[in-house]
Amino acid sequence: MDNVQGRLTKLVHISKRACDQLGTLVRSIYSSIDEQTATVKQDKSAFTIADGLVQELLSELFEGKVKTIVGEEDDAQVRLDRRPMTVGSLCVPEQHERIIERSRRGMQELGRELEDGGYQDLTVFIDPIDGTREFSTKKGEQCSICIGFSDGGG
Repeated sequence: MDNVQGRLTKLVHISKRACDQLGTLVRSIYSSIDEQTATVKQDKSAFTIADGLVQELLSELFEGKVKTIVGEEDDAQVRLDRRPMTVGSLCVPEQHERIIERSRRGMQELGRELEDGGYQDLTVFIDPIDGTREFSTKKGEQCSICIGFSDGGG
């Protein structure tokens, strides 16, 4: 396996592990989703605390390790450093705080595995909850966390 293939394989495996860890948080939010944890954005698309949290946590994972991070929810202001935690105008219910902290620690641990990995030429694209409309209305038990990577060549 050449060096480029090896580093990309490592990146994909770490990204998969991150999504697996975040899946626990997403399932927890899905089980309690309501009008306090979901809203409709100006463009009429659905937005939930899961969107903001997953994007924030993945951004923390990749921050400083890649060239650029592009997220579907880039305008979401996420505050996790004091209580109540907020995602945009939505307050995160206390019942999710422990799992958020655990997820955050997990992303930090995974991030250490990416240090010195040679990913500075990559742009990361994040769609934190693909299927938000169904997720926010509890009409779909499945959603995806999508992460894409691009180098200078596309």
